[in-house]
Amino acid sequence: MNCPVSMIDWQDRVTKVHTSRGVCSAAVVLVTVSTGVINYGDINFVPGLPEDISEGFFNLPCGTMNKIGLSFLEGTFDDSKTGWHAVSNSIDLQSVITGSFDVSIDDGQQASVFIGGSDAKDLECLGQKAAVAYGLAQLVEVFGSEIRAKVADVIVSEWGVNTNTRGSYSYARAGSIDPRSKLNSDLEGRVFFAGVFGMWFLDTAQYVSVYRFQPVAQGFQSFSWHLLDFHCFALSILANN
Repeated sequence: MNCPVSMIDWQDRVTKVHTSRGVCSAAVVLVTVSTGVINYGDINFVPGLPEDISEGFFNLPCGTMNKIGLSFLEGTFDDSKTGWHAVSNSIDLQSVITGSFDVSIDDGQQASVFIGGSDAKDLECLGQKAAVAYGLAQLVEVFGSEIRAKVADVIVSEWGVNTNTRGSYSYARAGSIDPRSKLNSDLEGRVFFAGVFGMWFLDTAQYVSVYRFQPVAQGFQSFSWHLLDFHCFALSILANN
């Protein structure tokens, strides 16, 4: 872990994986980084990827979907307030801004606010304070302004600007023809590609879950990422030479 890969040299029988901690050699390498990482060029393949595989990655870019997590003081929510909420702050369809969030009390008093697409990218550029303000505004629409005084802690995902992911989920470009099947190919039996991007029935998943709260007192004990695809040495060396 914490060992970014910069190059995969597969030109010889033994594949060499160049990392920040040196070079590893293996007979077979499994690459599970996100399509965003591949498309950004964070990992250099030597020789370069075949055209069909490169095209497959290009036609499966990463979109952005973030969560704003807020924990609240004990007693803020009861059973009647839990579950999924969808809100809108305008009846003008030309300027309507919608939001959604989930309230849970199963493991502490928590709310997870969702935001995706260009709005999520804009908030990433504005910073976490702006994201928290947006998230809290969604809850105010439903529970009123008094909810602001009951916030105990906050945490925000930033999948788009995170260099380990460069996005939240893969999606097929309009007009592309079955790009996922192109990633079923391997590099001469030495380098294989795997990830949710290869599953046609999971169009909106590049990660398994964004976070899990472990509340302690009025805050969070930890922020547990459960990534299926990540950049920091997200390669499995299946067989040493």
